[in-house]
Amino acid sequence: MTTSTIIRNIFITVMILTAVVGYDIQHAPKTRVLAQEAPQLDTTTHITSEVITVGVIPVPTDIKGYIRYKFGADAEEALKLLECENKTLNPNAKNDNRIWGGVGVDRGYWQINNVYHPHVSDWCATDVKCSTDYAYRMFVNDGMSFVRWTCGKNI
Repeated sequence: MTTSTIIRNIFITVMILTAVVGYDIQHAPKTRVLAQEAPQLDTTTHITSEVITVGVIPVPTDIKGYIRYKFGADAEEALKLLECENKTLNPNAKNDNRIWGGVGVDRGYWQINNVYHPHVSDWCATDVKCSTDYAYRMFVNDGMSFVRWTCGKNI
């Protein structure tokens, strides 16, 4: 191989790698710093010259508290969506879409449809943590948007 052929092959390889890496960076989902990712201290934190003691903040178990914990900066939008979709915040809420010609049944806190999300069990749809974690994954996968929910179009 000649020097010019080697240089040409290196140049082509670099261009291909640049195109691939550039594509991944351009199309990667945008992330935000979330409340659960940030270190948190509570009022039981004491700093002395000898020992640093940090109190442990428990993960909230109520739906509104867990949404604030999980969604961080987007919690208020998430709460508006949830209160629009499920006004009473009833974990056993069901909306049978088949009555009006729609598809499946929306279930639980977040009204997760059993046809479009068959791997989400009835238990998960009614559980604070499981359903909120799943709703958060949908939110992130949709580019930090609530477009999958009917009420999401209004928020």
